Amino acid sequence: MGAAIYVQFFTNSSGEIVILFGAFSLVCLSEIYPSLKRFKNPKEVNWFRIHIGSMMGAFIASTTAFVVNALKFLPLLVQWFVSTVILVPLIIYYQRKFAPKKKGQKA
Repeated sequence: MGAAIYVQFFTNSSGEIVILFGAFSLVCLSEIYPSLKRFKNPKEVNWFRIHIGSMMGAFIASTTAFVVNALKFLPLLVQWFVSTVILVPLIIYYQRKFAPKKKGQKA
């Protein structure tokens, strides 16, 4: 948020995007913080699958922002959904790949 305040008041650029990302980050952190308490006993939670989903979700958001702002020649719906359509199957694949094995199941 400090960067947002600096950009807004001390540069010629408008800092709406920086303020938006800062506020969004704080909201996400406030929602994620309680779930971090589950990691006190990592054997109960498959933290790696949660990590894969979170990191890939953040990557989808980043690539969507890039595509929407940089690739104006694409149709609007393609700009907004191409990252999701391509990357969500990868999330599903890797979360299934790293799912805990059931007893009696071969690796």
